[in-house]
Amino acid sequence: MVNDALWSKGRRGVVEITERLEPVGFVIGNGVVVLPAPGFMKDGRVEDATLYVPDEGEDALALQLEVRLLPEGDAQSEHARLLDRWEAYHGRRGSARFMVGVAQAARYLNAVVDGEELSVVNTLGNEPALLRRLNADRAALARGVKRVTGLEAFEPTAVGVDQRGIDVRTRTGVIRVPGGRGRPLDDEAAAALVGELLQHEGTPLG
Repeated sequence: MVNDALWSKGRRGVVEITERLEPVGFVIGNGVVVLPAPGFMKDGRVEDATLYVPDEGEDALALQLEVRLLPEGDAQSEHARLLDRWEAYHGRRGSARFMVGVAQAARYLNAVVDGEELSVVNTLGNEPALLRRLNADRAALARGVKRVTGLEAFEPTAVGVDQRGIDVRTRTGVIRVPGGRGRPLDDEAAAALVGELLQHEGTPLG
C-alpha cells in the first residue's frame, strides 16, 4: 500500500523542515528523494524533514527523510540524472540549490513502514527506450492518456516509466497513467503497457 502510494501520488508535495513548510516538486530514484532546498540549509549539515504528498491532508503520504545539500556544481555526481529528471518533471531549475533525502520511514493511512521497506528505486531497465517510444508519436500519446484517464493531455511529453505506471507532463501538469493492476511491472509488462497506451483502443491497461 505504501509503495503504491509513493509511486502513484504524483511528484509535488509539501516539505516540513525545522518547523517550516514549503511546497516543492520532487523526484525519486536511486534510493533517494531529490527536491529543492530552502535557503537556510547549510552545506555539510544533515536535517530531519517530512515530505507530505500531495499535501498535509488526512490521506497524505508522509515520508520521514534525512536530507543534506547537494554540493554546488554537482552535475557530474551520482545524482546528476535525478537533477535532469527533476527538470523533465518540473521545468528549468535555474540557480536553485537541491537536497537529497534518504527515507527513514513512511506513513500512509493506517500503514507505517521503515525506510528499508520502501521501494525508492525504479526497477525497470528499459525506461529510456520506452520514453523514446512514447514521445515518438505525441498525438497517439495524448489519445491514450485521454482514453485511460479521461484527462486532456495538451502538449504531452512522457517523462517517467516505472514499475507502477507512466508519468506524462502536459501544459497543465503531470498526469499519472497507472499500470500493473496492483502488481509491479517488469520490463516486458511495461513495454506491453506502452504499446497498449499508444495503439490498442479499448484495451484495458496493465
